[in-house]
Amino acid sequence: MNHFAFILSAFIQLLLVQNSALGQEDTKDTQLNSIVRLLSNGSLEGAQIGMMGHGAHTSEQYTRFRYLSDSASTDELAQLTNHSSPVVRCYAFDALAMRCYPKVLPLAQSHFNDTIKVERIVFDMVSTMTVAEYIKRETLPHFMRRWEPTPKDHDLLKDLCQNKTVPSAIVSLARLRNPEDESIILQYLADKRMRGLALEAIVHFPSEKFFSDLKSLYEEQLAEVLPRLEVCAPLYQSLLKYPSKETLSMLEKGSKLDDYFSGAIHRVAIYVALKRNNDEYYSPLRESLNLSEVELQSAQELLKEE
Repeated sequence: MNHFAFILSAFIQLLLVQNSALGQEDTKDTQLNSIVRLLSNGSLEGAQIGMMGHGAHTSEQYTRFRYLSDSASTDELAQLTNHSSPVVRCYAFDALAMRCYPKVLPLAQSHFNDTIKVERIVFDMVSTMTVAEYIKRETLPHFMRRWEPTPKDHDLLKDLCQNKTVPSAIVSLARLRNPEDESIILQYLADKRMRGLALEAIVHFPSEKFFSDLKSLYEEQLAEVLPRLEVCAPLYQSLLKYPSKETLSMLEKGSKLDDYFSGAIHRVAIYVALKRNNDEYYSPLRESLNLSEVELQSAQELLKEE
């Protein structure tokens, strides 16, 4: 083969490869458009629908969402946040939040007045909410727990927290560890409706100013006949951020409660907190903590939700 023939052959092969790639891209675009169309005709569905337990089955709509999340580019998802279908808008925001896309927050703000309603199905429970409510209650809390903000995000996060437009923003705000935000976290801790979020925030920002309030909350939960696991779990996780003999004594006391119900809740909460904390200071407690089979199963279910 002479030099000219070799170059011509190579050029033809290159064209074939490019054509094949273009064909694959066209196929992907067609599939993505089809998925978006199908999503727009359905509801917002969780991974499982139907009766909880043996009657639950995988949602086809959620499978479509996973395809959208895995296949669409970030730019395509950002464009879909303005899609005519409210369901597609919500799913696009969920997909971007899963990627911790840093522009999710400003994009979401532009939809805080989106009053179009969507139907949401989780197992056999059906609810209706506006797109704005879905973004604030469902999408952004997951995003805030995973996102690593920078100092330039501080003022926006602080504003969202103070106005309680997006209460979950307190978790991201705490990651910045700005002393001027301590008062906001204390306000959230004093509000029973916001207490769980405040405790999550303290895990990321364990200021000494919070410890006395954590001790008071610990004593309060210790005295409860039926303490709340959704409070106890982040409470112990927060306390672990203050390694001391006093903290260790508090955890040991909580783990040895005799009451069947309250003791079980405290032990499950302590087990979960220790699993999420690698501080070797608590190694003796990890080794001595004994859970019943039922308690261990409950703790493992909680850890799966991470």
